[in-house]
Amino acid sequence: MSYLECYKYEETPPLSPSQRVYIIDMPDLVMRKILEEVDLVSIMILRKVCRAFRNYIDDTKPDSKLNGLAIYVRSDSIRVSYEYFLSKPLRSEMVWLEWSE
Repeated sequence: MSYLECYKYEETPPLSPSQRVYIIDMPDLVMRKILEEVDLVSIMILRKVCRAFRNYIDDTKPDSKLNGLAIYVRSDSIRVSYEYFLSKPLRSEMVWLEWSE
């Protein structure tokens, strides 16, 4: 019997709906720790996962590590740049978003 076949037989049986654990059910301390470790873009992505995450993030107001924000508006284009700190290693990253006709 191969390793994969052995693993197949040791799989955990599916949980019933009453036994399922959801990520949003994690303790508050764990959720806050996760939000401390992620950057601005990750926070924005997490907000889009589900309504419960969005509400939790909006209520908690985690540090976005946002260092600067600039919006440039011209008749034919809009440019947005933001700079945020990345925790490990301590460095910053600048992102440019641009729209033009």
